[in-house]
Amino acid sequence: SVVGWRGTGSVSFQAAVTAVMIEGAIFFVLAITGARYAIIRLIPEPVRIATPAAIGCFLAHLGLQTAEGIGVVVSDIATAVTLGACPEDRRTPIVAYDDTCANEGICVFSDAYTCDVLGGVMTSAMTWVGILGMM
Repeated sequence: SVVGWRGTGSVSFQAAVTAVMIEGAIFFVLAITGARYAIIRLIPEPVRIATPAAIGCFLAHLGLQTAEGIGVVVSDIATAVTLGACPEDRRTPIVAYDDTCANEGICVFSDAYTCDVLGGVMTSAMTWVGILGMM
């Protein structure tokens, strides 16, 4: 993030809040003068219609991931995402395999994992509780 954890980022908290205040003032002026409506009319209608659906799909994707949601969607090397929902003992972490990993054995692990190697797809209890809870 820009501000970072407890202000450890490259931008101070005060500068970030000031930027948000200036942005709010600019949007307020655009709304009062009618310029906001004129700008929106410049966007083609298919884009205006598709944008809320794209935002909804993005939010659904976040909710279906493990870190933020119920774990139905996991990483996959071939297709970027795949069906997951495997228990923790069946997860295979995805490793950044570069020259350092190959030569020196220092590999960088990420939070991303796949369920393809050890199986167990759609067998996580947490996933099924989440799916039944949505019904």
